[in-house]
Amino acid sequence: MTSFGWLTPAFASEPPTGGKGVNVMTRYMMVFGKLENKLLAAQGAGDKAAVIAQLNPFFELNTYDHKRLTRDAFAARKPNSTQRKISGLRVYEVGENAIANFVLQSPDGKDLSIVDVWSRKGQDWQLRLRFESNY
Repeated sequence: MTSFGWLTPAFASEPPTGGKGVNVMTRYMMVFGKLENKLLAAQGAGDKAAVIAQLNPFFELNTYDHKRLTRDAFAARKPNSTQRKISGLRVYEVGENAIANFVLQSPDGKDLSIVDVWSRKGQDWQLRLRFESNY
């Protein structure tokens, strides 16, 4: 396992000898892939309660056009998320937090680069902070 001081990539592993490293789906990538898809599905269904349940009370979204949205404003958004998909997910563990980075692909070509900061709440995870930028 490779470590960069305070930042340890959750997908880091020793590459096989004599060949190229293999990108392996780690436990964190599976856990956060499910969480991100659950959030996407709740948004697509317009299930504000399910969206709020996944968000930290102090959640904040920073959009590509430099706007900040609160938890309630984010939960009220209803993007066409049933047609969007996540690709290129990477997850980093930083202390009690996990940072997920991925591309949110859209059929209309308006893909977004997403950085999510997830914080522990007991045995569960809540989304604390999201950064969106045009991809």
